[in-house]
Amino acid sequence: MNASHSAASTKHQPVLSRLLAWACLALAVLLPTAALYGCVQASPVDMLVQMGIRLPSGADLHSLPITVWQHGGAVAIGLLPVSAMAYALWHAQQCFNGFARGDVFSLGTVRHLRGFASGLLASSSAGLLAPTAIVWLLTLGAPAGQRVLTVSLGAQPLLMLLFSGIVWQMGHAMTRAVEIAEDNAQII
Repeated sequence: MNASHSAASTKHQPVLSRLLAWACLALAVLLPTAALYGCVQASPVDMLVQMGIRLPSGADLHSLPITVWQHGGAVAIGLLPVSAMAYALWHAQQCFNGFARGDVFSLGTVRHLRGFASGLLASSSAGLLAPTAIVWLLTLGAPAGQRVLTVSLGAQPLLMLLFSGIVWQMGHAMTRAVEIAEDNAQII
């Protein structure tokens, strides 16, 4: 790599970081808003149908006695993964703002990187558990033989768990590097 290519690449990094920060902020606001709208608009039966649930006895989902508190609880549970993702995106936005300022190895920027990882961990964990909790809650009042307990295990939440662990460890290594650099700066 020649020096002019490296200088041009470095010159565009703050611009890219600012664009990514704005994209993260926009998604941190839009994703929960869209999810809330979708959850509120969907009836409890629609939520079960979207998850592919069928009653074991062959009964119609529309005959389930679902109360308002069950529907509200299902909506709240359904918003947990996207709320945690919004938290992660807010931290990513703060991290990219640090990059744009040139604070690549500051302790604050590294903490936001770890905040991003913890948000991803919470989002992926909630994404694994939420469908089970929603189905259980919505079929709780059903007569015996029509209650459903389902466990869903998908590749996307598992990969997100792995990715959040990787980013967490990178943040840990960067935190350690910042601490070592601060110690060395005090010696000199």
